[in-house]
Amino acid sequence: MVKRLATLLLLVASSSTFAQNEQADSVMQVVLDALTLNEHRISGNLDSVLTSGTWEALAYWDMSTPATTESLNEAVGDRYRFHDGRFNIDFVNPENPRQIGLSVSGYYVRRGYLIEMFKQINSRKETIEIWYADDRYLVIESDRMRIFLTHESSYYLED
Repeated sequence: MVKRLATLLLLVASSSTFAQNEQADSVMQVVLDALTLNEHRISGNLDSVLTSGTWEALAYWDMSTPATTESLNEAVGDRYRFHDGRFNIDFVNPENPRQIGLSVSGYYVRRGYLIEMFKQINSRKETIEIWYADDRYLVIESDRMRIFLTHESSYYLED
């Protein structure tokens, strides 16, 4: 996970082993800091940022665990897309990360930092909360799980 995070965050690489370990630690800390925010941080127009393309899950933190880098987990690369009031989430098959295991689509409404997603009008809603958003990164929370997403595609999916 550290190598993948370092690549996706586009930090300056160094040739020494010590510097690479230090860099990996700092990348992990940046991700942890974003996942453990106590206040919402949004850069730019939230609707524009949210709908600016496909978001890929990179890491997650179970909020029932301590807020430490050791508590971070690598995500399998689920993909989230929001556009024109519709959403699509492609859940990667954890047993074969080159394939989609399940795809869910429907409608969404954003209310402040909350996104309410539903399959049909007046049906049961799932709610996610946006904690961080900018042109490159997004942090959402659902069911006491915070997910760090990026626009970079790091999982190769078979068609």
